[in-house]
Amino acid sequence: MKKTIFTGFSPNTRAKDMSIAASFLFLPWKWFQWKKGTHEKRAMELLEGYFGENIQAITYDSGRSALYHALLALDVGEGDEVLVQAFTCMVVINAICWTGARPVYVDIEKDTLNMDPVKADHACSDKTKVIILQHTFGLPANIDALLDVAKKHNLKTIEDCAHSLGARYKGKLTGTYADIGMLSFGGEKIVSCVRGGALITKLPQLAVRLRKTHATLSPSTRRVIRQHLLHVVLFPMGKSLYHLGIGKVFLKVLKELHITNKIIYTEEKYGKQVAWYPSKLPNALSALLVSQLPEIESMNSHRRHIASLYKKKLPHIIETQQDTDMHIYLRFSLFVQNPNAVRDLAKKQGILLGDWYSLVIGPGDVDLSVAQYVKGTCPIAEERAAKALNLPTDIHIQDSDVLRILSVLTE
Repeated sequence: MKKTIFTGFSPNTRAKDMSIAASFLFLPWKWFQWKKGTHEKRAMELLEGYFGENIQAITYDSGRSALYHALLALDVGEGDEVLVQAFTCMVVINAICWTGARPVYVDIEKDTLNMDPVKADHACSDKTKVIILQHTFGLPANIDALLDVAKKHNLKTIEDCAHSLGARYKGKLTGTYADIGMLSFGGEKIVSCVRGGALITKLPQLAVRLRKTHATLSPSTRRVIRQHLLHVVLFPMGKSLYHLGIGKVFLKVLKELHITNKIIYTEEKYGKQVAWYPSKLPNALSALLVSQLPEIESMNSHRRHIASLYKKKLPHIIETQQDTDMHIYLRFSLFVQNPNAVRDLAKKQGILLGDWYSLVIGPGDVDLSVAQYVKGTCPIAEERAAKALNLPTDIHIQDSDVLRILSVLTE
């Protein structure tokens, strides 16, 4: 029986990461280093070295916490409006709403899945304060045009680089164009420490403000840190046994008994904050991040290689996200008439395909009214979401796996 192919499910975890997590769990002298230690500072230093250009970096427990603090640093509050694209995640919307501001949805370009600059211009009002530039699946948005919109309307800018760490636009790293760049190190991002995020900025006054609020935060609780560390150790075990049925039961038990963490919590799907964040990125998870940050380029090179195989072998009738040399392919996104049927067929053959984003605001069971999204506001995003299907590109996907996946798509 062939092993299961996953899209997601902690795709970046290596044996090295399992060893680091296990050391914090099982070595008594490391039990007192879960929250504080040298790794958080080292992670920020590595980020600053990677981005260069006088960039300052501040880490957080998650990308959503980082985005929330970015908005606060830009003085976003009650009565303000923030331009955000549809075809995004609920946690982005939550960060906006938690400031008291209102999300104003802008439709996307059909081919890029990124914000349409013309529609962004039309969406501006005298209440608009910030525009968020999302680089969907690792394809940089039309940054020049969107920054022109921001300049025209005197808006502050944030780049959402949750999908695009390491992607370059006109030779320059995404995240370095806007006032603030937001990074995510969640379990299914470019690099991962299970849950983590960061803000980067080259503006000294913003860095001072961010560090001041960051200093008031506490690290995550020991319970939460333990869940994340156990995730690193136990999740790969469940994946390795998934094709036998044992792994599926094992992972379900971990989830139901709250032994490991969730990607998004039920409260967040209804716009509520989870009690233990925003917080600082704890030392133990920072150690995982320090281990993976030097691998950004090699991981992205692998993603591009896998994407090139998909592009070469996919039938031309299957529509895909725009292909450019700037794309780093966190996932390989395509569009079919009945994505659920394709996912079901693939599942029967031991292949779990992705559903980012099967709803215009993901995940698929989000209440759109809570997200303040009115159906019909962004028709292109809605059409894309209804057909979206994504294929894995992570470090565990081999050339032979691509052939297995493509065999499903060509049936």
